[in-house]
This record gives sequence, structure tokens and C-alpha cells, in this order.
Amino acid sequence: MKNPNCMVAGREFTEGAKGGECTGTPGVLSAAEINKIIDNGETVSHDLEAAAKIVTWDSDQWASFDDAETLKIKLDYANQRCLRGTMVWAIDLDDGSLLAALSSVSTNKKEEVLPALDFDTPDFGINWDFIPESENIKRDEL
Repeated sequence: MKNPNCMVAGREFTEGAKGGECTGTPGVLSAAEINKIIDNGETVSHDLEAAAKIVTWDSDQWASFDDAETLKIKLDYANQRCLRGTMVWAIDLDDGSLLAALSSVSTNKKEEVLPALDFDTPDFGINWDFIPESENIKRDEL
């Protein structure tokens, strides 16, 4: 962020954010990378207008993310408007925490949200044990 005293969405920035340790792409962080930043004790705030959480660190870095609280707000919003579905952006960057949060606030079970994977999953050095086994894919094949 250009002004480290104003670390909120919509403000001017000087360049793309630092790439993540695993993703390596400016402006893109996996859930595991965001959770590691949060676990290091960095500041987390709630952007009420966007219904998203924001973590700030290194005086000029920030990332928005969802958790059970923000996902519930978004699901309630969709359900109140009788929308026929919702989606999660970049599920391939999940470490299991996003899917668990979504499952905890959804009327659907996790197995209905993500019944089985029939495609290769990325490996960000993450424990993929949260993925349910199916006849199409076994955990030891990941």
C-alpha cells in the first residue's frame, strides 16, 4: 500500500503484493500462506462492506480472505435473494480451512460441496487429508 497508515481496500498502492512462499505470484496467496501470516500474529480486521476479512503485515502488505463468519454472511445474502447457487473462487488454493468453513455454515455437507476429485490437485506442501476418498481417487494417489 502506498500509505501504510491506511491499509484498507480501495486505496492506492505502489506495486503488486509480494508473491507467496509457495504460490510465488504477486497478488496471489494460498489459504495456507494466509493462515501462516495470521498464525504469526498479524492484524486481522473485518471489512463489513465487502463481507471479507483482511490481514495486514510488513507495513505495506494486505490480503483479503473468507472464514466461516464471512462465508455465512455471503450465503445468507444469496439465500435471502433466492439465488440458485454460490461458488468459491480459487478452491485450488485451499488448504482445507476454506472448505471446512464453508461446510460449517452451509446446509450442505462437505461431501455434497466437494463430492470427489477427478482431476489433479495442486501440491502447495499441504496435507490433503481433508479430501474425501472416492472410487475415482484415493488419498495415496495425491
